[in-house]
Amino acid sequence: MIHAINKLPDGVRPDGVITDDISIYYLHKDHYSHALVSMINEAESRIRVSMFAMSERFRISDRKKNSVYHALLCAGERGLVTQAVLSETGSFAWNRHFNLSAHDGLTNAGYHVRYARRSELLHQKQIIIDDDIVIIGSHNIGQASVLINRDVSVAIKSKEFHRIAMKEFNICWQKGYK
Repeated sequence: MIHAINKLPDGVRPDGVITDDISIYYLHKDHYSHALVSMINEAESRIRVSMFAMSERFRISDRKKNSVYHALLCAGERGLVTQAVLSETGSFAWNRHFNLSAHDGLTNAGYHVRYARRSELLHQKQIIIDDDIVIIGSHNIGQASVLINRDVSVAIKSKEFHRIAMKEFNICWQKGYK
């Protein structure tokens, strides 16, 4: 799955560290969306997302092909098992519109979506792909994370790290509401 990074356009390569059982790729402004879209498009069975803010307006150069949000929708439409936990819409006024709109789009694409309760602010930015890839960092799924902010994330391919990330995702999922 992480080999999708090797299919990126010329000049777009994340820095990586590989050991026997873990691969880590540092994803920053210049290649975050390309790498993430590639990994989402190559997902084979499931995608789980826990996100503070998600906006359908996430667009880079090509309006659809380089859109993380669009890739997530396509994954749901392909029939993958898809779940998302979003920060409660009332947590911050500025992300209310974004998360409501994203909720509708994800639900229409086949996602099971829950909101984290306001009593526990969900500030995570995490995407879990299949059984071994976790993308975690400061990127929300929105235009500002790529075009304005100086966010960074890492893509980690590791069954052990996946197990740890799933444990946290499941806690958020169980505490969330529809």
